[in-house]
Amino acid sequence: KDGLDTQVGDRGTRLSGGERQRLTLARALMRRPQVIFLDEATNQLDRATEFKVQESIEQLHGELTIVIISHRQENLEIADHVFHIERGSVSKVR
Repeated sequence: KDGLDTQVGDRGTRLSGGERQRLTLARALMRRPQVIFLDEATNQLDRATEFKVQESIEQLHGELTIVIISHRQENLEIADHVFHIERGSVSKVR
């Protein structure tokens, strides 16, 4: 609401979990990586915040390679390729 003047607190204590996740993603993207790994990126978020983070990830489609590690099926729906890893074996799901 205060734009760049927003007080975020020491280590982001005034930010919600989703805001912290999006800020972390934005910081990583400023480095213009070719590949980014998201390991359970929405695991601790409520559904509404998770949806916002997923929207942010979807906007990056086609601009870089995103590897999403997740147990939630909803997080995998935006993926072009899905792999299942179990006990050292990898199988392609789609």
